[in-house]
Amino acid sequence: MSSPNPSKDIALNIVALSVFTISITSLVGPLVNVSPLLPSGFLFGLLVLTCLDSFYYQSRGADLVVDSIARRNPAYVRRVVYHEAGHFLVAQLGQIPVTGYALSAWEAWQQGQTGRGGVAFVPPPDVLTASQLDAYCMVWMAGVAAEQLIYGDSQGGSDDRLKLRGMLKLAGFDVAGRRRAEDMALIKAKQQLVAHRPILDALATALEDRKSIEQCRQLIVHDRL
Repeated sequence: MSSPNPSKDIALNIVALSVFTISITSLVGPLVNVSPLLPSGFLFGLLVLTCLDSFYYQSRGADLVVDSIARRNPAYVRRVVYHEAGHFLVAQLGQIPVTGYALSAWEAWQQGQTGRGGVAFVPPPDVLTASQLDAYCMVWMAGVAAEQLIYGDSQGGSDDRLKLRGMLKLAGFDVAGRRRAEDMALIKAKQQLVAHRPILDALATALEDRKSIEQCRQLIVHDRL
């Protein structure tokens, strides 16, 4: 699921906390007979690891920690599954082949992906027809649409929106045009998911059970026969 990246926020918070703690312990430590070197050394090490992870590994380590904690909540896991099922379903309906998926940061790590996973599909060509552009816009917004349909709001989708806006910018859309296209793509994606709600539910279960791409695709094919 694509969402505002809490891993980067954590990295910044650790930096701020480290500076604050080192400052406090250097002042208070002597009063309570505790060497400021102990907490300062620990926090300095943590700060170094956090900075290395942020700058050299795109916060993948923090992603693993954050995602592993979040996945203790079944509601979070189910929301992620529906978000990705939305991407999968709209991509297949738009004849954009899905090539893989990962539902956790650990799965993404194993597959060589960045972030906390998601549905992978054939990237857009350099030159898009109007219908192809429309199809890809709907796919990018389908995760948000699925969350809104099932839960009434969306917690993920920030990265999806950035990718969509980047594609629209390359296609020559101005800021206002990108905003209108994004809103329209969300509406169209949600309409498709409403029309295929039973298969969205079945696909979410299939993804949660880690069914193969072909098994998931067959659910959609059979629904359209």
